[in-house]
Amino acid sequence: MKPDDPSALQAEVDRLKTRVNELEQALAKAKGGAHSTLEADPAFEASLANLYCASYQLHATLDTREVLQVTLEILLNFLGAKTAAIFVRMREEDCLVPVTVTGLDDDYVPRPAMGQGRIGESCQRGHALYDEHAAERGLDLDRPAACVPLRFEGEIVGAVVVWSFLRQKPNILDYDRELFDLLAAHLAPALAASVLFKRAGGKTLDYADLRELVS
Repeated sequence: MKPDDPSALQAEVDRLKTRVNELEQALAKAKGGAHSTLEADPAFEASLANLYCASYQLHATLDTREVLQVTLEILLNFLGAKTAAIFVRMREEDCLVPVTVTGLDDDYVPRPAMGQGRIGESCQRGHALYDEHAAERGLDLDRPAACVPLRFEGEIVGAVVVWSFLRQKPNILDYDRELFDLLAAHLAPALAASVLFKRAGGKTLDYADLRELVS
């Protein structure tokens, strides 16, 4: 997309507007689905509130590296992840490649094709995968404790994968799923926005640009 191509920019604006609506619906669903749990579990209420605040940091930058770094901090500090990675989908090869990893050597992290293994299968189906017995088996890169696909504009663009959690968090709790869903809902558009910003040459929109795009 060229920075001076109004039609391409308009198309991107339209797609982002659609995504904003999808994100608002997802957040409303997360709030509603968690309502009864919140009343019964103050710890979840605190975790969800803190994650809401932290996740907005994802939208405070248009630098892809910072977006990924904030995501890792959320995984470590709010979800108790010990070994984790963020994958992006390579369309030509139709495979998933890790772009940032914590707790592991990059060379050991799998790069599955879509539909291959538990990570590829989770992304192919577009449904999160959780394994509550992962801690009992120990670290197994072919069987993650959590794999949450990232969806943008109706397509799977990557995944958040956690293989193991800190010792004080032996199992995945029910409300962890809500937290993972919330993180994924924020991360996908934040990554997309950072990529679009880079493709646009790092040019921010001014009033004239916005007026032209929305008129």
